[in-house]
Amino acid sequence: MDIKDAYRSIKLGSNVQLLSQINYKGKNWTYTYMSDGNSTNPQVLEIIIAHAIGELERLITCPGLLVSYMDDFLYLGGQPEDIEKVKAHFASCGMYLTTEDLNGPDANGLLVLGHELCDNGNSLLLPTYKYKDAVDFDISCTVSYKKALSLLNILWQAWDLLPWHILIIKNCLTALVSRLRAVNDHKWTDDVDDKAMDLLRRWQQLLKANPPTPTHRYINPDAPIHVWFDSSELLGAMVAMHDNQVVFKKQWKWSTQERALHIN
Repeated sequence: MDIKDAYRSIKLGSNVQLLSQINYKGKNWTYTYMSDGNSTNPQVLEIIIAHAIGELERLITCPGLLVSYMDDFLYLGGQPEDIEKVKAHFASCGMYLTTEDLNGPDANGLLVLGHELCDNGNSLLLPTYKYKDAVDFDISCTVSYKKALSLLNILWQAWDLLPWHILIIKNCLTALVSRLRAVNDHKWTDDVDDKAMDLLRRWQQLLKANPPTPTHRYINPDAPIHVWFDSSELLGAMVAMHDNQVVFKKQWKWSTQERALHIN
């Protein structure tokens, strides 16, 4: 059920559209887009999974089984023998599942939906290899605009998993590098100027000095969540605490409208 390319689609030409019609309830339906490669359209996948789960819920052999899914990741609740029945059911639909323990020592280092499990599966961490790629990226010499953006794009908007200021500066540098290229009418293969290179190196040093921070994976529904906000002239920030642990945080740059509202 690999749908990593699910959102890539190609618009069909008029002739191909005529060859891809289906008749349903007396009406002709035409495909205007096709999936790229072997990917599955997200909506189609959700229909397939919902049907498989609906069939599963009607099976008397699996009473009270909890099944949740997101993209190509299934979280199964129940007894081990029930889970084997679930795997057999999905296999009968042509979907073959593998099971992994998401809690306990074996969960440490496991990648789930782009996040790395740590603390015996109780916390989430930015994948170690992503952090290593960013801090080991060689910018000792001048690099091109394309390479500079490659460095900045290694990290995504994982506000909960990175220390303060890392992503704010990254986003500003991404805009700066792109703007410099456009203003100077340079090619993507041209070198970035010395001032921008100095800013890139300082950001990488900041990242080296501030490694990713784990975020707690679970919350207790009976315990309160405390959310704090703070702001400066240019930035806003919020952090949510639960049982003395951070469960959510974000930092953002004020838009012109937000800044005017904040000042007033």
